[in-house]
Amino acid sequence: MVKDIYYEIIQEPVTCLCKTELLPHYFTFHSHNGYEILPLVNGNVSLFYESDSILMHPGDVILIPPYVFHRGYQNDDTPYIRDVLNIREDYTLPGREDDYEKLCHTFFTEDNQKINVVHPSAEAFQEIHHLMLQISETLQKPADFENLLLRDAYVAQVLILLYKAVLHRPADYQTTDTWPDSMPQFLIDTFQYINAHLTEPLSLDDIENAIHMNKYYLCRVFHEFTGGSIGQYIIEKRLALARQKIQAGAAPSDACFQSGFNNYANFSRTFNRHVGVSPRTYQKAIRDGKWL
Repeated sequence: MVKDIYYEIIQEPVTCLCKTELLPHYFTFHSHNGYEILPLVNGNVSLFYESDSILMHPGDVILIPPYVFHRGYQNDDTPYIRDVLNIREDYTLPGREDDYEKLCHTFFTEDNQKINVVHPSAEAFQEIHHLMLQISETLQKPADFENLLLRDAYVAQVLILLYKAVLHRPADYQTTDTWPDSMPQFLIDTFQYINAHLTEPLSLDDIENAIHMNKYYLCRVFHEFTGGSIGQYIIEKRLALARQKIQAGAAPSDACFQSGFNNYANFSRTFNRHVGVSPRTYQKAIRDGKWL
């Protein structure tokens, strides 16, 4: 089964799993409504996203901001073992909101569009891995006062360890490796052009003229790296932006035009097809504290 580019909803404030399964061959570009923290325990994996490509190394911790589309790709059959901590974008440490925001801004990039890589000491990495297991174990228990307090304490410790790793890494630390099969520059330029003109009319011809690359070749390479089409990517980016606008209080009709759609009826149909509910139902769910 081939999946299109998609948006994955983090339903709970915090989710955490230790994964050992191989990535499916059809694994495609996707994004989340929250932060993803991925310590790589073992594996030979590349990570492609909208601004660059990364060759991951065991001991790395990958930090992915909300709404940034990304895709992992296994380079061989080396066992792929990683922890995956997802923190929904509205989560915060109770009573320490300012401190939590400071931590996030420290190790997630300022423009929130670039994936960051942290390489803590071996001792700190093992501690992060152990904390991830404790978070996962806690989340399997009843969500009572004690377990929620433990969850928040473990999450805080993970963030502090990452904060220290960022604070003390060398100024010349390189977070990105290049290798023969890394993402070509014209594809990075394509992502940058789309994001810069997302709320404007966008056609494949516009992109071809701006990037100076044959559109048919561009589409083929784009699909090779993302698992989806340029059109799918544009739609999902606009829908992600529309969600953010609605979450921030915009009326669905305003979110429609502010996110690059030029017809509300078409926007509503597209939103319903991809999200599963209408924009107005989504607005009501957000007001009721639900995430769809």
